[in-house]
Amino acid sequence: MKDFSFIFVLFILSCTSTKNITVDNVIGTYESNIFGCSELMTLKSDSTFLFKWSGGLIFGETTGSWQIVKNKIILNSERQPIKDPIDYKVTKLRVRDSDSIFISVQVEETKNPMPLAICSLKRKNIVLAETTTNALGETKLPISNADSIIISYVGFKPIRCSINSEHFNTYFFYMKPIDEYYRYFTSEKWNFSKGSLIVPNTKMKLILKKN
Repeated sequence: MKDFSFIFVLFILSCTSTKNITVDNVIGTYESNIFGCSELMTLKSDSTFLFKWSGGLIFGETTGSWQIVKNKIILNSERQPIKDPIDYKVTKLRVRDSDSIFISVQVEETKNPMPLAICSLKRKNIVLAETTTNALGETKLPISNADSIIISYVGFKPIRCSINSEHFNTYFFYMKPIDEYYRYFTSEKWNFSKGSLIVPNTKMKLILKKN
């Protein structure tokens, strides 16, 4: 009988410790600052959130929506990662009577030219020729026995394109940006306990203190 009473008491305590959280409980701004890396999460009454982070000279912010499901705070950012296995797009042409390789580099989404993109011709990882694009995002390189064109630009996915100058000598490249500094939330589950948000899946249990 004593054992049954003890189990019953534990059951009651567990029920009280998992009290359902409400919207009014969690609305507010939470922040954390550990070793110079700061995070700030604001949960708004209209079910939207603003997340800001910074570390050294790098910083960013994310907006999105939140809801409470089974005592968890579910976060979804407005932007979601695009599962695109293709790092760039290219159009290849053959122009007659050309003694050079013409290269045009543009932003894939806006089609704006990309000046000062570094363009290299390589053969078995040895650089045969290298130059940068002009204000129109264009440049020329000498025809050679290169097997690839390498294009790099800060903040964009690098391009490595196999070439055959006997078939093509004109290339229009469209580069895609890198989103490594954007914090995505995709049905991410955060916990709420004792006036703090607890972020899962971190090496250290990161707790955002409520202001």
